[in-house]
Amino acid sequence: MLRSYFKYRIKAKGAQSIHSPFLFKLYNEVVKFKGNSVSRKCEIDIKSALKSDVLIDASGFGAGSRKKNKPRKVSSIAKLSGSSARWGRFLFAMSEHFGGDTIVELGTNLGIGTSYLSRGNQGSTVHTFEGNVALHNFSSNYFKENQMTNVKSHLGSIQETLPVVLNEQNQVDLVYIDADHTYNATVHFFETLKPHLKNSSVIIFDDIHWSKGMEAAWAKIVKDEAVTLSVDLFFKGIVFFDQGLTKEHFILKH
Repeated sequence: MLRSYFKYRIKAKGAQSIHSPFLFKLYNEVVKFKGNSVSRKCEIDIKSALKSDVLIDASGFGAGSRKKNKPRKVSSIAKLSGSSARWGRFLFAMSEHFGGDTIVELGTNLGIGTSYLSRGNQGSTVHTFEGNVALHNFSSNYFKENQMTNVKSHLGSIQETLPVVLNEQNQVDLVYIDADHTYNATVHFFETLKPHLKNSSVIIFDDIHWSKGMEAAWAKIVKDEAVTLSVDLFFKGIVFFDQGLTKEHFILKH
């Protein structure tokens, strides 16, 4: 990953290199979003909840976790795999701008990212999917305690539960994929979602440079004929499907 990061830093551009009005607005209002009163309240609530010493069974985390089969404190999991405040604000802004009616999150974990997606657009319904029972129970309780009534949690194998929910919703507006960080799973999720996307739909991919497999999956998705604009932020990747946009790929600083 270190080599990939050095390459990213060399190629990444800032606002001064952006000529597309759409991308310039995205960069300044979403990528560089500094937060507001709602997102800051969200950060305070999350920090309080994640101080917990409750042990979570870490089995079944998927490829994104390098430590498995050992119970860990919630506070420890948060440090290793939860969304940081910086990226939380990004998810908040993405939800605010592109959330529409339906948001899908693959990989609830502790519910940190879910919280930002939920608070960013409280008019949206956030469908979040998790395969680990202990994580599902912890996050579901957190959502209830904080009255996040627009969140619907789905427990079970994402490969099995996602198609069922997608068929019920028909179309989705915003998707955040932070689940099984492997080539096969990432491409499978993308292909499963494609029939349910519309012109204004947006997908965010987590850890696109986490491994060679993830980089290969990201490269394949960027080249897909359905994708128009794609943005590489190193730790996150964004793809758009708006046919009114020119097919271009950008590497931007975050």
